[in-house]
Amino acid sequence: GNGVYLYVGNYGAGNSLTIASNGIVYSGYYSYIGDQSGANNNTVLVTGSGSVWSNAAYLYVGEYGAGNSLTISNGGTVYSESCEIGEQSGASNNTVLVTGSGSVWNNPVSIVGLGGGSALNSLIISKGGTVNDTSGEIGGDVPGSDSNTVLVTDPGSVWNNRLDVEVSSVGGFNSLTITNGGTVYNGRYADIGYGSSNNLVTVSGNGAVWRDLGLLYVGDAGGSSNQLVIGTGGTVIASNAVIGIDYLDQSFASNNVLQVNGGSLFVTNSSGNGQLCVGQSTGPASLIFSNGTVTINQLVLTNGANSVFTFSAGTLASGGTFVTNNQVFVVGDGTDAATFQLNGGVHSFANNLEITSDALLTGCGTIEGNVTIDPGGTVLVNCGGTLTFTGSVNAVNGSTEFLGGLVNNGCVLTAANVQISSITRSGNDITVQIPSGNCATYQLQVTPLLKPASWTNLGASQGGTGGVLSFTDTGGATNRPGRFYRIDITAQAQVISFAGNGAGWQVNSSGIATAPFTGDVLTLTDNNNGEARSAWYTIKQSIIAPGFTASFTYQASGNKQADGATFTIQNSGTLALGLPGGGLGYSGITPSAAVQINIYLPNTVGTSYNTNGLVVLPYTSTSPVNPASGDPINVTLVYDPVAGTLSESLQDTTTSQAFNTLYNVGNLSALLGYSNAYIGFTGGTGGLASTQTISNFQFSAAAPP
Repeated sequence: GNGVYLYVGNYGAGNSLTIASNGIVYSGYYSYIGDQSGANNNTVLVTGSGSVWSNAAYLYVGEYGAGNSLTISNGGTVYSESCEIGEQSGASNNTVLVTGSGSVWNNPVSIVGLGGGSALNSLIISKGGTVNDTSGEIGGDVPGSDSNTVLVTDPGSVWNNRLDVEVSSVGGFNSLTITNGGTVYNGRYADIGYGSSNNLVTVSGNGAVWRDLGLLYVGDAGGSSNQLVIGTGGTVIASNAVIGIDYLDQSFASNNVLQVNGGSLFVTNSSGNGQLCVGQSTGPASLIFSNGTVTINQLVLTNGANSVFTFSAGTLASGGTFVTNNQVFVVGDGTDAATFQLNGGVHSFANNLEITSDALLTGCGTIEGNVTIDPGGTVLVNCGGTLTFTGSVNAVNGSTEFLGGLVNNGCVLTAANVQISSITRSGNDITVQIPSGNCATYQLQVTPLLKPASWTNLGASQGGTGGVLSFTDTGGATNRPGRFYRIDITAQAQVISFAGNGAGWQVNSSGIATAPFTGDVLTLTDNNNGEARSAWYTIKQSIIAPGFTASFTYQASGNKQADGATFTIQNSGTLALGLPGGGLGYSGITPSAAVQINIYLPNTVGTSYNTNGLVVLPYTSTSPVNPASGDPINVTLVYDPVAGTLSESLQDTTTSQAFNTLYNVGNLSALLGYSNAYIGFTGGTGGLASTQTISNFQFSAAAPP
């Protein structure tokens, strides 16, 4: 035993210590293998079951010295509080090898660190060896801590980190390789490139697993060009994951990549809200999926062009997908088999979804955005539930089989309604037929190319009748070299209303007991003080191109003194209810956008546009229209997503006087985080009161006039 320090090479080189045949060595404080500069190529071997080296504090394998090594083999055991492999500048090429079943290195208090200030140090865990610690750090927090490596290989080999794994915080080109049955665990979070660049983690080979119970970062705190590669046979499991994230406004991440090349990635947790976020950074970040499986609770690509996703082949299973990255979400490369499995939930695509040839869209859920199914692509609803499309189903010239139901904007189409039934020749003409659904519009399109950049409308569109529609390509048989046909199927615009009794609406109330709906009239307040009420249509509506039009009649009665009402679009949920009084039943609802009508005189009788639950004074006067007059006031709102504007028109139906204004609202889908949102109304009273009603409500997705 050693009371304080144990040196194997303090200043000298080539020294060695062997602990074998049940030998035991104790060190009461720090231990060094290669302490000072020049203390190079010193070695310690702990081998055989029952052979133990026990260190009460830190163990350094090369504090300043280079080329030093520790080998734990054949059931040997080493204890240390924590360890640094290559601590100071110049302490390079130091190595720890833990190999053989039963060989264990325990560091229960702190870290196992490689290359604190130096390069080319390594830790190898092989043939069933085990390393336990609180956290693992590959590459230190000073410049020069580069090209340090950890290799975990062979079945039964384990690196167990109670808290974190960090692959470089300053240095670059550091790496972790998990292969051929090796396993790495960490319990809190994992970082690949925390403020550093060009670091790499590779997980491949049958049975190789990295299990991260917390958050996984690929390029954190401004780190760039870092990679996680999951190869054939490898598996990575995380509760949440982010590819590319900046550090406040000081360091900007870019070019970080997660590749799945034949392995499996799981981003899930017990709450069902595990997110894989691609590109929360100033620079681009990429998820490249070329084969294997990716299973996630939610896929998030919402940072414009910086959220890059390439899906060539394999199976992507998602419980929710949110895409606003200015790119079509393309499933498959047109050659290799690719499957997009919807595990329920909402899947929102601001720039549409494309299912290419040899690709499959399957499962159940709701798709927000338009869908293109290329020739050779397949849609299969096989979960026993429903696949709901809120946009158009475009170019269904591939295979469709709906063992459940396909719902397009609330109308059910069978497989026959979305697939061409015949293409026949009559003289020089070609006739194309398709059985139709009575809630969709059908347009024949043509191209001379198998995978064109665009298609050409041929003739007039036809409304679905429930019967067979026929389209004629006059002279189509004379065209050379050939023609390809498809039918563009667009859901006919659905008009949302109060349906005579509020069917399909969720109402939330505070301080008001009056029934919300009487026929086609919604009562928001009933002339008592301190009231708040909200009403939301329970199916989200599109807020992207071509835009929307909402119209309704607002009327104040009773005392006509306070406070007001709003038309609101929001993604807080159908139970959202804001504050009464000047809060108009809207204050606190976020994310949201609202056109507000105020009848409380001290705050100016008028209107305003606000977002995210704010009620900002002053209001703009709507004179000569007075919403507090008691006259029915017709209100029309038109959103133009291309111009980023929302027009508001008020007309007093008694005096015929009008008021018009235009708000520059920008991109509402970016504000609300999705391409669809809940629509509805809120109203409130405070110390003064009124009865406020909404009637004649209609909402439809339509291009601005």
